[in-house]
Amino acid sequence: MNFLDYCPESIQSFIQVLKYEPDEHLMRQGDPADYIYHLIDGELQCFAITEKGLRHIVYIYQPGEIVGEIEAFTNSPILTGVVATQLGYKLSNTFALSSMNLQYSIKKQFMQHLYHAQRKNSGAFYVDKKEIAAILGCHYRSINRIVQDLTEEGFIQYHKGTFKITNLAAFHEALRKQD
Repeated sequence: MNFLDYCPESIQSFIQVLKYEPDEHLMRQGDPADYIYHLIDGELQCFAITEKGLRHIVYIYQPGEIVGEIEAFTNSPILTGVVATQLGYKLSNTFALSSMNLQYSIKKQFMQHLYHAQRKNSGAFYVDKKEIAAILGCHYRSINRIVQDLTEEGFIQYHKGTFKITNLAAFHEALRKQD
């Protein structure tokens, strides 16, 4: 359903169709709320900046969703930043609920992502470590340490963002033991 097809003519003149490139900001945390967005296509990543300056992904908007309406209607500053994004592998499927971040270690969550990505791909696959760090609400260096540990343990091969699990059954067993 196209929003514009059902929008009353009296407000159609106030609507603009905009295209954003990946990593282009629609909203910045703390700015005034000047617009309401209706996502037609693509994905938008909603994130908060922590006290330490880390970017923590809060939500990933999908087509058909409305963004910024609460702040606009309450005349409040933007609570979380929003950027356009296209994720090759839907990280939101693996890390959909923030409660998962509280229940499992960062290592376990990262290993789960690698396990699911390897099952989807027959060979090596790319993972953006910075993106995962943002989703998990941790520092990029934490992910680097986990990658180093998994490489030294012989569970993965890693080279410039490309991963390959060496033995899927052994990796799955190690993942099962993580807590």
